[in-house]
Amino acid sequence: MLNEKSRFDGCDIHFLYEYNEFFRSLLFQYKGQYDIALAPVFLSYFLIELRHQYSNCIVACCPSSKEQNERRGFAPMEEIAKTLNLPLFTDLIKIGDYKQADQPFRKRKGIYDHIAVVGGQDLYQKEILLIDDVMTSGHTLKACLDQLRKLSPKKIDILILSCRKHRKTLSSENSF
Repeated sequence: MLNEKSRFDGCDIHFLYEYNEFFRSLLFQYKGQYDIALAPVFLSYFLIELRHQYSNCIVACCPSSKEQNERRGFAPMEEIAKTLNLPLFTDLIKIGDYKQADQPFRKRKGIYDHIAVVGGQDLYQKEILLIDDVMTSGHTLKACLDQLRKLSPKKIDILILSCRKHRKTLSSENSF
């Protein structure tokens, strides 16, 4: 467990777990083996704290592609977010079947061409909680933030289930 808070690209960011073999295998069982029953597990330890801390937020999730969600039969981050019982914004989308994890580190900026918002007027001057499962390079997160900022939200906070970089590499305002 990590439960660490920091800053990323002008936003408060909260990391719940260290990325280790146990977390990797749990995430693979959930996303790779389509075990939707695991969705509530990821936030369960922190659920009361998270519901209280983000009670005024609309939740947006870093998206998977439509193709991946159709293969699984569910949108993984949205299922996890539903356990918060907060309003859920589902119009932050990934265009095409571009998978960030399959890209070499130096080509991960390509994600900017694959993230978009459809609609989103309901987010104007609202507080948003952006959720993702794993943060590696920060490019997916930054692409999502850039899209959400176009909607003039009041504030964006970030919740990351797990971070691949050790917490000591975090700085107060710098990207990964």
